[in-house]
Amino acid sequence: MDLRSAQATWFRDGEQSWPEKVLLDGFTYGAIRSEDSSAAADDGGTRPAHEVARRLDWVRRNPGYSPQPYEQLAGW
Repeated sequence: MDLRSAQATWFRDGEQSWPEKVLLDGFTYGAIRSEDSSAAADDGGTRPAHEVARRLDWVRRNPGYSPQPYEQLAGW
């Protein structure tokens, strides 16, 4: 999946929809709404540790290393 340089106010996904490789460099978003979690991912509150760990797994599907996807996730 190629999300490079895409912009979204929010997006919804589920872990079962994640392909093996996700191109994330430059992808910016305001909120994540996960179908796999009961956590409110866009409420401005603290994210549960399991939700953050899942999202780190998602970012790691980006081939190679680029700091931007990690910085974007940290900002979320």
